[in-house]
Amino acid sequence: MAQRKPRHRTVSVREMGVNDIPAVYRLGHRLFSTQEASTFYRTWDAYEVTNNFNQDPHLTLVAETGKGAIVGFALGTTYENESGGGKYGYILWMGVRPRW
Repeated sequence: MAQRKPRHRTVSVREMGVNDIPAVYRLGHRLFSTQEASTFYRTWDAYEVTNNFNQDPHLTLVAETGKGAIVGFALGTTYENESGGGKYGYILWMGVRPRW
């Protein structure tokens, strides 16, 4: 049997722009609105993307193919420790199309 050549997929990660919001929302809805996601402590809704984009735009990232398709995203935030121990960051939501 002949071996298949691996397909090289080009993906770049960049800050999300306002025009990416619908694609990120749809992907998140697809990933986090299933029966398996019913155990999450938060639910996915339209405000997840828009609120994070408005509050922390530099922490909303998308993974984009060379053809311009959004195949993944990460929504993050930061907070300062009240005791003055520094600033911390964490990922709120992260998703990738299953085929990727």
